[in-house]
Formats: sequence, C-alpha cells, structure tokens
Amino acid sequence: MTIRVPLLWLSLAFIAGILVASQVLLPIPVWLVLGFGAIVLALVWFVLARVLDLRPFGSPPATGLILVLIFASAFLGAARYQASQPVINAFHIAWYNDREYDLLITGILSKPADYRDSYTNLQIEVGGVDTGNGYDFPVEGTILVRVEAGEDYQFGERLRLRGRLQTPPEDEEFSYRDYLARQGIHAYMTSATVTRLPGDGGNPILA
Repeated sequence: MTIRVPLLWLSLAFIAGILVASQVLLPIPVWLVLGFGAIVLALVWFVLARVLDLRPFGSPPATGLILVLIFASAFLGAARYQASQPVINAFHIAWYNDREYDLLITGILSKPADYRDSYTNLQIEVGGVDTGNGYDFPVEGTILVRVEAGEDYQFGERLRLRGRLQTPPEDEEFSYRDYLARQGIHAYMTSATVTRLPGDGGNPILA
C-alpha cells in the first residue's frame, strides 16, 4: 500500500508535521536538519539495499526508501509551519495590539469586502501605523477590521483606519485567534472609522 500510493502517505506526513510543529516549538534549522538528514538516510538506504540486496523483513528496497521519506516529509512540513509564523516585533502590526489608545493605520484592502447586515469586515494589508507621533511608522502584516454597514469598498483601495487593535480572543470552545492566524491575521479592530486615501494597490489581476 505504501509503495502504490506514496504521494498520499507523503502528503499525510507533511500535514502531520505541521500539526506536530504547532505543539512542539523548535527552530526552523532543527526541522530542516532533521528533514534533509532523513532524505540523505533514504538515499543511503536505497543504494545499500540495491548493492547489498538488503531486504529487511522481506520487503523490497523501495519500501524502506518511502518509509524514510515519510519522516523527511513530516520534518519538512514542520519547518514550513515554523517559517509561516510571523516575527512579532515593532515592524509587525500585531506588536501594537491591546494598547490603551487609538491608532491610525494606513493600508490596502487586500480582499473583497465581506458585507453583513449590520457591519462590514475589511481585510487590510498594513503599510504604516501612527501611534500619535504624527507620522507613519512602516510596519507589515494583515488585520481584520469591522466597520459600519452601508458603504461600498473596492479591492485595492488605500484606507486610513482609526481605532484600537486587539488580540483575537479564544476560549475553551473556539479559538478565534487560531482561526484568523491560519489566514495570516494576528490583529483585529472591532470598530473603526475609515478615511479613503487617493491611489490604490493590490494585485492588478484580482483588481
């Protein structure tokens, strides 16, 4: 079964590595060393099995090769997960979560607006934040913003938002924080005032 559908097993191992990495925090280089080490071991296994006609447990050489590659795929999946996690510092918008004052955030509407009956959700790719100094400090990251209903927004619009950033909540039943994090969002505004700015941005094909 492993030999017949190796891609399935490698894909499942990659996903398993992502799940493990979400619970076991190791640096990316460690996962990469483990992953490439497993690949080297797989190649050595295959060559020796061919040359010396090694058949442990009566299995063909390809079985051992795929089994080792499954571990390699899991380690590389873990490395991919760690690489996708943002570095939260002064240059990332999540650094400004839970402050006791309003922020002025400039960014681009990076997804079509999500219109609801009583409000509209905007996903904003941030370019700068003003904490009250009178100028925009360059930052990156994406935030989710809830604004009042009744306005139309176009993909790629440049917007300036005023409000307080928060860390998405979580409880025993549901983690809104993890839900947004899977979309690359680590901060949100439950209420904001919007000012439209000249110019636009975003992917021209999507626009």
